[in-house]
Amino acid sequence: MHVGQAQELFSLLGKKLRITPKYWLGQCPSPNHEDKNPSCRINPSHPHSFKCFSCGYSGTLYSIAKEHGMEIDNKVDLMADNSRQIKLPNLDKLRLEHWTGDYRGIDEATWRNFGALRWYDTRVDDQGVEQLSAVRLFLPIYLKSVMVGYVGRRTDDSDFMRYNNYGDARFSDLLYLIDGIQPTFPIVLVEGPLDAIRYQMNQIPAVSILGAMNWSENKLKLLLEKNPSTVWLSMDGDGAGQKAQQELYNKLSRYFDVQLIQLPTGVDPFDLTQELIEQVRDSVWQRHYSKQPVPNG
Repeated sequence: MHVGQAQELFSLLGKKLRITPKYWLGQCPSPNHEDKNPSCRINPSHPHSFKCFSCGYSGTLYSIAKEHGMEIDNKVDLMADNSRQIKLPNLDKLRLEHWTGDYRGIDEATWRNFGALRWYDTRVDDQGVEQLSAVRLFLPIYLKSVMVGYVGRRTDDSDFMRYNNYGDARFSDLLYLIDGIQPTFPIVLVEGPLDAIRYQMNQIPAVSILGAMNWSENKLKLLLEKNPSTVWLSMDGDGAGQKAQQELYNKLSRYFDVQLIQLPTGVDPFDLTQELIEQVRDSVWQRHYSKQPVPNG
């Protein structure tokens, strides 16, 4: 839906729409809300999710347009900001194998379910001889079903070059595992990809922001497209993680119902006890279902 079609839809609704560089601001589309001062923030990217910060009404302009019989262009760009062309990964030169065996307490079937591969990462030494640098856990990153990057984490205990990630990926614009989150579900933001996997394998809808201080407007747009019922912040329990958590809260609370998950000092989500994991899961889903409308009758 381009700007002209959005303006046409709001005219049909008898509402006003104002275009700004970062978002659209309109009078609430709800027929039950006389929104004299525009209170509705709208994501300019398809499907144009919105939320009224006066009455709480939310949804997508795409759905409203369909209800009114409008024919609209529903093509989705891979990235909300196309100022730089996406260079897709070429894996032919990497020594990749199927993942086998358990790792860090997670079984083989679960790793494979998340697309994990074993990567024999090599380097050429000063004599021109190829040497094994590290055996890595290879995790692909998808955006709208297209592989746009990967992370490669060492599988040993060495901290030297712990991650070797796809250099041409715009990690500041990506959310790991965002494709698998259902619209209007809660979303839990964590730092690392392994944290997101640990949560997801316990039915917690988590995505990784791929680093502590790694937020951007494009990540916000990806969240807005999902129109989550609540955004939960579960950054690591160290100083950097808690600083990031507070900054994210300040940025996101303008758009979403944002809740905090305070982890024990120095602990990240991957290393939580199973009891604490279950407490997080229960809190996330209890808040989600408490906000759902009660059926008539």
